[in-house]
Amino acid sequence: MNRPGPRRAGGFIRAGEADLSRTAMPRRRALELRMHHAWRQVAGRELAERLLPVRIARGCLELECLDSEWSAALKAVLPGLVARMAQSDAGLGIRKFRILGEEGEAIAVTLPGGTGA
Repeated sequence: MNRPGPRRAGGFIRAGEADLSRTAMPRRRALELRMHHAWRQVAGRELAERLLPVRIARGCLELECLDSEWSAALKAVLPGLVARMAQSDAGLGIRKFRILGEEGEAIAVTLPGGTGA
């Protein structure tokens, strides 16, 4: 017999731990969610609010800097952050990165141990 009242919920999965391939979500959207989650884990909340991952195109992580004052300071730490992101979720296929709106070539990612991603 069904009784009115609160129901127990179960089977919740923490953000970032779900197997997105087992959902009805399109593959592209699932990769986008993984990219954003991995970036937040590596960059932290404050930096993730100023520098957003836009997409991964042919192995290149494209980032958008929302605060131009931070752009110079980020140049020193960004290669390490992107390398950690590439290592934490190798399925994203990140091999290089670039900041949108800046001149120059994409910068290759070097994983710890001296190997490229």
